[in-house]
Amino acid sequence: MARIRTIKPEFFTSEDIVGMTPLARLFYVSLWCEADREGRFEWKPGTFKMRYFPGDNCDINALATELIDKGLVVLFSANGKNYAEIPTFTEHQVINNRETESSIPARTQSIAQDPIERVPSGINLTQSTRETVIARDGKKCVRCGSTDDLTVDQIFPQCIGGNHALKNLRCLCRSCNSSRPVSGDRLIADLAIDGLTLDDMDAYCFDASSRVKEESKRVKAEGKEGREGKGKERASDASSAPPPFDPIEELKTRGVPDQLARDWLKIRKAKRCPLTLTGLSETIASADSLHMPLSQAVTICCKRGWAGFEASWIRPEDLTGAPPKMKRGEDYL
Repeated sequence: MARIRTIKPEFFTSEDIVGMTPLARLFYVSLWCEADREGRFEWKPGTFKMRYFPGDNCDINALATELIDKGLVVLFSANGKNYAEIPTFTEHQVINNRETESSIPARTQSIAQDPIERVPSGINLTQSTRETVIARDGKKCVRCGSTDDLTVDQIFPQCIGGNHALKNLRCLCRSCNSSRPVSGDRLIADLAIDGLTLDDMDAYCFDASSRVKEESKRVKAEGKEGREGKGKERASDASSAPPPFDPIEELKTRGVPDQLARDWLKIRKAKRCPLTLTGLSETIASADSLHMPLSQAVTICCKRGWAGFEASWIRPEDLTGAPPKMKRGEDYL
């Protein structure tokens, strides 16, 4: 949600500002409108491009890198999402007392145990995710096989809607990474090297199963039909109603042993997190992104007392089969 912000006259003569390109200065100001009262906002460069530069032929990632390199914007991750913060925001903005409190976690809390590393594409990535991806890919470039100067690459770049889903990340050496195009026909040709097209982006970037997507489409279709037929009664067809969701049976049909399923549901019940179809689908998607069977993911959850499962929580030793190292009192939830 965009907000009204103020700009001071001295902004235009500030040393940090005059050294930037004109569009980067405009981009910086536009981000003030994105920020909540604490100067935090969800990081979506592609959305920002369409919202603030719809008629400009510019590289939004290059503008973002310019702001990040100057420390005017700091990226961080929390709860599986990418966020940004303007460090000096509260020093220069007068916030309306009626403005809603920030719902985004403070940056210091999210990076205290999970530092952020800059990668060549100008996107921020947590160190644990980087180690997980490199270990999964055998600690070598998946294109040329080099083991030197390894980086993590987004198969579908963020500028076209890509994200940090593990299936969309891979290990490339710096040479292969820096030679990749990020848009246009050259990107399409580059994706073809790996047998991919732009149509594959949803499967690589979104953590939702086809069952959830179909259910969402069904609900929307029913809502539309209801609006069009307002004032008319429709006979309900009980036989067409989907069967009730049974967590244990769903887990068993997906290869999770009965006792293991019950143990995990017991943990979730203690944490007041009943298993839903959406929650199960997200767990399956996270496990699939690691090429991990659901039963193995649930086993890890039971060993560590997790109610949920996120791919970013998994350590490299989990993928190599080494026993997990736990600290006393460790809790990932």
